[in-house]
Formats: sequence, structure tokens, C-alpha cells
Amino acid sequence: MLALLLSLMLIFPLGALAELDLPILVPSSMEAVPDGETVDLYCGPTQGSFRDGDAVLPLSEPFVYFGQHDCWAMVAPGTADDFGPVGWIESASCILPDEPQLTFEDALPAMVESDSFLTVDPIEKTPIVNVKQGERVLLLAQYGDLLYVQYEEAESPIRAFLPADAVL
Repeated sequence: MLALLLSLMLIFPLGALAELDLPILVPSSMEAVPDGETVDLYCGPTQGSFRDGDAVLPLSEPFVYFGQHDCWAMVAPGTADDFGPVGWIESASCILPDEPQLTFEDALPAMVESDSFLTVDPIEKTPIVNVKQGERVLLLAQYGDLLYVQYEEAESPIRAFLPADAVL
């Protein structure tokens, strides 16, 4: 399967962002959970994923929900109009809608065309990791002018946002 993905990477012409046909991430505002706990926020849907410092999500405050993958939910503190760092929590932490399911089945391998950065905050765009020209990412979805990607950092996967112009 990896060989197929790598061969597609060599022949797949990355055009304009609109031509990528990646899923669009849509934030939905969620109400605070009464007496909600504070849960760890990961940069991917596993406890082995990278964490941006001591990132947490206080469920006792409003938060944003993007969808679920397996038993993990993609979330961010705040509201759909103004939210903070995006990450993943275990879905069992609170009651969440079943949809949308974030399978990322149409993920596309790509090469970074110019030095750039990854961010977990698509609003403030504060860098958490630098990526260099020639490094590989997996394009999972898009949000505005950013691509949601998976990147391997020291054997720890990171799912974060990359400016689209770094690969297009």
C-alpha cells in the first residue's frame, strides 16, 4: 500500500487547492459539559501522538467539534467563529454527535515544496514544528487556506495544519 501511495505521489499533479478534492473541516460549536473535566489534547487520534506542551481541553467551557475517528474526537476550545488549538480527545470523555466521521480515506501523499511550519491553531497560526522542503506529508483535509496533514516527527505522528502554498 505504501508503494502505491508513493507512486501516486510521483504522478499526482498537485494543482490549485480547489482541485485537491479533500474533505473540508467544518467546526460546530458545542455547549460546555456541566462539571466537565479537563482532558488531554493530542495532535492525532492516539495517545502516542505528539502533544503541544501540556495542551488540554476544559470540557466545562464551550468547545468546537469537527468529527470523530474511531474512538477519538477532533476538537478545539472556543466557538465555531473563534477557537483555539485543534487536537484530539478520547470520545468517551463526553457525549458527542456520531457524525461526521473523519476517516480521511482520500488522503493524498505530498512533498513539501518550500520550508514552512505546522500549527494546531488555524486562527492564530502559531508554529509548533518546522517542516523543510522535500519532506513528506499526508494531506487529510482542508480548512480555509490551510491543509490538515499528518507528519512524522521523531517517530511521533503529528496531525496539524500546513499553509497550502507550502505544497501547491
